[in-house]
Amino acid sequence: MKNRMKFQLTALTCALASATAFNNQVQADDCITMEVSTLVGGDHGSWTITNLAPDDRFVVMWSTRIGKSVIDDRRGYCATFGIRGINRKRIVGEGQADANGVGIIDREIPSGRAGITIYTQAAKRFTCPDECISNIVESTLQ
Repeated sequence: MKNRMKFQLTALTCALASATAFNNQVQADDCITMEVSTLVGGDHGSWTITNLAPDDRFVVMWSTRIGKSVIDDRRGYCATFGIRGINRKRIVGEGQADANGVGIIDREIPSGRAGITIYTQAAKRFTCPDECISNIVESTLQ
């Protein structure tokens, strides 16, 4: 029985390591959760962030590449994003959570970009020196 459990744990660990290596990112436990609507050019898209406390502030960033971007106490954000090339031009939006701890960013999606894949990730503000980031969401613009 011990060997069987050891094998299952090893298989699980290898599977997780492979998934992490394949995605070229290190996944920590997500502190907040993000869901993204279908992004259609010319329409509005929404990014919904949950697991925030009421009035928490947050930012949603975007990139076309998976990788690593470190923000070290800039404008109150400390985050190691799993997406590359983070800068001010890559801000989808900033917001504040409602009384239920939910934050929503609503933006118009540019037309003429169908087929482009983007990755978005959110970070909670004023957590430094700790980090509080969301899952990464992959979206292909329609």
